[in-house]
Amino acid sequence: MKMWKHCVVLAAVLVATWTTSTFAILGDFGDLYVATHTDNSVIQFDVPTFTRETGTFATGTGDQAFGLVFSRDGSKMWVSGKNSQVVREYDAASGGAPTSTPIDLTTTGNPDRPAGLALSPDGSTLYVTDVELLTVTAYNTTTWAAGDVWTGISSASEYLAINAAGTRAYTGGSERIHEIDLTTAGGAATDLIVSPLGAGSDNFIGTGIVVHPVTGNILSAHRGGNTRFTDSVIEVSPGGSYLRTVVAGIDGQPTGLGISPDGSTLYAGHNACCGAATNVLRKYAVTSSGLFTFLGDTPAGSTRLNAMAVRVPEPATLAVLAFGGLMLRRRRA
Repeated sequence: MKMWKHCVVLAAVLVATWTTSTFAILGDFGDLYVATHTDNSVIQFDVPTFTRETGTFATGTGDQAFGLVFSRDGSKMWVSGKNSQVVREYDAASGGAPTSTPIDLTTTGNPDRPAGLALSPDGSTLYVTDVELLTVTAYNTTTWAAGDVWTGISSASEYLAINAAGTRAYTGGSERIHEIDLTTAGGAATDLIVSPLGAGSDNFIGTGIVVHPVTGNILSAHRGGNTRFTDSVIEVSPGGSYLRTVVAGIDGQPTGLGISPDGSTLYAGHNACCGAATNVLRKYAVTSSGLFTFLGDTPAGSTRLNAMAVRVPEPATLAVLAFGGLMLRRRRA
């Protein structure tokens, strides 16, 4: 029933899209899935109504669920349990208990702590940050064999994002954003930008990161001691230049970022601290200037929200592919 509800909404939006000659429908469509820190689960939000679905979508993630990513066909969901040393696999349509544990680091003899997850554009490789060994490891999503390893990240590198080309990955750290060159067979991460908000060890600790699907710029949430930029989201170019603060004045530390497939809507989790009374998910819309305008928040119920991702139901995806070319052609006319 929920799938058809989305299809009805999509049909209505497609009619409006044809009338207005615009193509911006994915910002308000699908479902947003969020890994939770101490609930050790995945919760689900309906994007059109911006409300949390009842119950818990997925359980058994392991202690401190951090990373979350979907397979390219949307059929599978992978979630990292940082303190349990595992990455679990789920049926993305039904959730519930995990179907398998493709990455189990409990037998390595190392104090591994998998956190950030990012998937290659072709879906063949899952990249995983380890905030104990300070590495990023590539795993084959068919065999789940470990491949190339990159070193030099930090204990704060709990989130991971990848560019559209699949050539670079980014992760936040203490006073810096790390860049990983995925075209190399392992090696050392480099610093994309150091002290983006000015000098001071407590001014910037990354707490969420995404790559904007249209501009290719990096959006990084952080907490820190710089009063001007504390608990905000900044934008950094792929070349490593600080561009601007796109979301400022956040009450409650932002933890985890999500962005719609068309880049028009940004989501951020907020802790019940630093001026915020409850844990909420906040929603922002991009403006013509590239900044994000606050649209509202909704109760989250978790003590901390971590990585999040939007999943568009398969019928909607097919409809977008079918009608997208026609609408884009009309827009250009």
